[in-house]
Amino acid sequence: MHQHQPTRSKKKNARSRLSLALALSCAVSLASPVFAAEEGLLLHYTFDSTSGNTVADSSGNKKDGVMEGKASWTAAGKIGGAIDLDGTSGFIRLPEALLAEQHDLTIATWVKPDALGTWARVFDFGSGTDNWMFLTLNDFTNATRFAVLPKGSSENLLTGPAFPGGNDWHHVAVVISGNTYTLFIDGIQSASVSNMQNFPVKLGATTQNYIGKSQFEPDPLFDGKLDDFRIYNRAMNGEELMALVTAGMTDADSVSYAQKWLNLGDTSQQTHDLNLPTSGPSGTTIRWASSNPAVVSAEGKVTRPAKGQSNQTVTLTATLQKGTTTDTRTFDVQVWAQGATAYTLDVQADQPLHAISPTLYGIFFEDINYAADGGLYAELVRNRSFEFDPQLSGWAVVTDAGGAGKASGQTERPLNEHNPQYMRLEVTAAGAGLSNSGFDGIAVQKGAAYTFSVHARSTSPLSRPLTVQLRGQQGEVYGRCEVSGVTAAWQKFTCTLTSNTTDPAASVALMVNEVATVDFDMVSLFPEQTWMNRPEGLREDLAQKLDDLQPGFLRFPGGCIVEGGSFFNRYRWKNTIGDVTEREIQPNQWASGYYQTFGLGFQEYFQLAQDIGAEPLPILYAGQTSCTGTPDMVALDDLGPYIQDALDLIEYANGDAKTTQWGALRAAHGHPEPFNMKYLGVGNELWGQDYLNRYEKFYDVLKQKHPEIQLVLSAGAFPSDFNFQLAWDWVKKTGKADLIDEHMYQSPQWFYDNATRYDNYDRKGPKVFVGEYAAHGVGKRNNLESALAEAAFMTGLERNSDVVHMASFAPLLAKENRTQWTTDLIWFNNQQVYATPNYHVQQLFKQHLGQQVLPTTLKKEVQTQVNAQPITGSILLGSWNTAVQYDDVKITAGDQTVKYGNDFSDATRISDWNTYRGDWSIEEGTLKQTSASLTDARLLLGQGEDWSNYTLSLRARKDSGAEGFLIGFGVKNTSDYHWWNLGGWGNTSTAVEKSVGGVKTTIGNATPVTIETGRWYDLRIEVQGNHIRLYLDNKLIHDITDAPSSNGPLYSVSNFDQKTGDIILKVVNTSGNTQSTQVNLQGVKDLQPTATLIELTSASALDENSFAAPDQVKPVTRTLGGITRNFSHDFPAHSVTILRLHTGKQAVIGSIEPVSMQTGIGKRPVLPEQVTVKNTDGSTRTVPVKWQQIDDVQLSTPGSFRVEGSVEGTYLEAEALVTVTP
Repeated sequence: MHQHQPTRSKKKNARSRLSLALALSCAVSLASPVFAAEEGLLLHYTFDSTSGNTVADSSGNKKDGVMEGKASWTAAGKIGGAIDLDGTSGFIRLPEALLAEQHDLTIATWVKPDALGTWARVFDFGSGTDNWMFLTLNDFTNATRFAVLPKGSSENLLTGPAFPGGNDWHHVAVVISGNTYTLFIDGIQSASVSNMQNFPVKLGATTQNYIGKSQFEPDPLFDGKLDDFRIYNRAMNGEELMALVTAGMTDADSVSYAQKWLNLGDTSQQTHDLNLPTSGPSGTTIRWASSNPAVVSAEGKVTRPAKGQSNQTVTLTATLQKGTTTDTRTFDVQVWAQGATAYTLDVQADQPLHAISPTLYGIFFEDINYAADGGLYAELVRNRSFEFDPQLSGWAVVTDAGGAGKASGQTERPLNEHNPQYMRLEVTAAGAGLSNSGFDGIAVQKGAAYTFSVHARSTSPLSRPLTVQLRGQQGEVYGRCEVSGVTAAWQKFTCTLTSNTTDPAASVALMVNEVATVDFDMVSLFPEQTWMNRPEGLREDLAQKLDDLQPGFLRFPGGCIVEGGSFFNRYRWKNTIGDVTEREIQPNQWASGYYQTFGLGFQEYFQLAQDIGAEPLPILYAGQTSCTGTPDMVALDDLGPYIQDALDLIEYANGDAKTTQWGALRAAHGHPEPFNMKYLGVGNELWGQDYLNRYEKFYDVLKQKHPEIQLVLSAGAFPSDFNFQLAWDWVKKTGKADLIDEHMYQSPQWFYDNATRYDNYDRKGPKVFVGEYAAHGVGKRNNLESALAEAAFMTGLERNSDVVHMASFAPLLAKENRTQWTTDLIWFNNQQVYATPNYHVQQLFKQHLGQQVLPTTLKKEVQTQVNAQPITGSILLGSWNTAVQYDDVKITAGDQTVKYGNDFSDATRISDWNTYRGDWSIEEGTLKQTSASLTDARLLLGQGEDWSNYTLSLRARKDSGAEGFLIGFGVKNTSDYHWWNLGGWGNTSTAVEKSVGGVKTTIGNATPVTIETGRWYDLRIEVQGNHIRLYLDNKLIHDITDAPSSNGPLYSVSNFDQKTGDIILKVVNTSGNTQSTQVNLQGVKDLQPTATLIELTSASALDENSFAAPDQVKPVTRTLGGITRNFSHDFPAHSVTILRLHTGKQAVIGSIEPVSMQTGIGKRPVLPEQVTVKNTDGSTRTVPVKWQQIDDVQLSTPGSFRVEGSVEGTYLEAEALVTVTP
């Protein structure tokens, strides 16, 4: 995983946007009642005053505001008067604690911006830069954004479309309803996101509430007019907001508004009747006429042409009217004939292409987003060893009535040298102690038991026991236990507590009940019930989610965490095995205050891999720091100790317990049997010749001593840049890699376009490991859209599984309010876990993975021409962490006319440009950007939005900084553009990037280029249609055609499951239409008439799961009839479909009856040799089962664990629940 270049204030661009057309089509019914506009009105500023600086609240709630700076009254409002803010000092201050009791709310106002300043606020309610809720019409991607960040939490945000241009009035409203944020522009829903956890009430009594001003001083003030500002203490519906917008409209305005509102959705594949509205907003009426009533009537009835006839296109004309004002709008409807299909899918079942790698789909674990400590590792105490900075982080001194004491960090005579700090509690009055609230609270369950342990000593033996308590936030005690025998020597003490209540935010307290001085270290609390019943092990629900994926491999521990951001913070595997008290903690590079205790270390990783049936794939430090353009490096001659670390790891994993040093140590750690490790990665996400030189040193030694280990080489951070190609060329020349690790965090469109990426890879070269990938759409949401993009790509991975041997989504886990990276496969908090649509895709593809790929041809019956659109738009100049100068900018049309020219001799012509970010000025005849530390400085030319077919020429010079130049063309706005990135990626290469909706994708290949400081370069970009040529000092560097992909919207792959006899079809429909498909099977014997169908879909591609709705998008399984060698099937819009076509005469198993049993501590249970299964025809039978092994550790303590078993003839697993009793 690579660290992307940061955005301002580290705000995550977590956008969830509906297109305006879709929003219009989803407009609310106009037949539902409209609530009174005054119901729940908390504040209402009409701005109808003409003097004074008091902004009167007309709601009757006495929440007057105060005008500050250059704010003024104006009669030119939308409804009467308005407030005019000048963009320099004018804003409105609102009362404090305005929303302290609000969960649901609506904030609505009319706005007429004079300028859309980046980050300028419509409103911002908060108490400073770490506690706020705001709305801006222009974030750094040129989009509207509503965001909420309570202090101590992560930002929740909703990002919408670019705000409408033009100097006009527009109505904007944000609504919070439950866990959903919704944005309305002009009364029409334009964006919504449902997985939100932050609400106004969490902000508390805010003290800095503004209209037109930000909590962040550098942000510009709002420049423009506002009118009719309203706050409601409830969530208004779409019709109510539409009523606010349309109130007082003229007939002409009403008809115009209704015309924009009217939308029939996608009518390109119509097979059902249409719902044609006869009334619109603001009292408008709608009449319909049809160009062919026999096919589509004026009432919307659809009559499909007979089978064998042509599809028919019909034009519907809507006439909108109010009073005497009328207007029309037309819609083309293509009606499909009976039996028409969009695709033909041919499968040759008796001629398999090649075997499928059993390790094709796996998982990648990195301690990011609090995945380990506070996540999968079940330890509930944060900073248990007092090694964090500050030392008391997570801890507080607590006292009972009359108690007194103080705590201080100490280092004299520590528990051990690797754990040098501990906490001393000096109790001066009995009843003082230390309390820890864990990772954002300790979640306890009623009736659940918890194991407490502590290392303690006292200056003199204690006469009374220490008391351990589970406490509520008000000090109420949920459970308690005691430990006795504290003396002057360090000792470990344990006891068990049982909670009498459920509380998501409890704490644990360790109380001293006499006057004494007591030292504490390694204060620990685990749930007694951990996964697989391994004491002090893994959180059960999270680990079960990993097991349910049935991964083929487990890659660990990273990720950038392998190198830790610096040489001194690199991951040292030998520090992560053995006694946890001896494991030295390290800062986690992903966030301040985030540490790695290594309670989940290599010892536990290997055990986890074994427990979930995955091949272990560790990644080791290669002598170079990753995820940076200027890495720390160990000299080539000094790599010996690090290569030895790799050799020792192989011995620890695979060595004989009796004859090898590290094998014996593994046995001493409780695992005498080898882990049978087969793969090893040397370095994570590294690139360039320096890395290849270091990797080669490792390779030569490791292959000489362990030729059986398959070694993995990194191809860098990007899927097509210069360093990627360098790695592949090097391996083709040397042959020194078994697998090459490719990483790709790209847009959904990139994944669609690259579904065929591996079709033409060399079958004789090294195999591919797609080590990290995820589709990052608008807002980087874990929605169905991103999951579908990944599924489309995975059809290509599976089809090419003779080349692609391994692939893993990244990252794996994310904790609520503690995320550093999205998207993620599994989300959790202290009580809940939910699977994302992306998780379900990974699970479906792995669960339904056969052993052989079948030849499959997918043919689109109605070929739609994908026309290449010309690159259109203006230009921009920019830089990234670099001070630059530009001169002699000229844009020339194809007929040689000059569209724009500027030699920067006139300093006033800076007004030609709009500053997005940066310190821009015209000085001494050149355009300068003087900051060498500012990321993404951009200056956009204020004209040329419709330009195409032109040549841009200019001169550029780097004055200082880390990289080179950014030259934009085809610029539509700050989210949609092309740019030439010269000297990018740490001043190593040049490439063309295309941004759509703020998501950048590299087009074409990267080329090695380093930009020198102090030298002038001549640059030229020729744009002809969608063809781009780019010249550096008159040398052609790139020749690129930005061609649209012909892939999709249907993607498929087929395989054969030799274990069950099933032919497995995987079909992904990324479109918003049902895709009717004719399926033809060749070479099939004994095909059964019913199939098992598993379907993942939802009403919208933007749907996602959440803590409030964890199963909004989840697979549904059913039996499908009518299966023959030639059958048709409708694949739903926005769907992933698994079709298991059964062959043979054996009844198909539909479910397996679970088994449960009890056993005592240390007693091995006798699991049944057969289980009962229910067939899909309703009959039952018993079948043999093979259970996985149980080890002694699982039987060593009370608790329960699941044992999985395999049954022949089905992909379903048997399950036995074993309960160990005292």
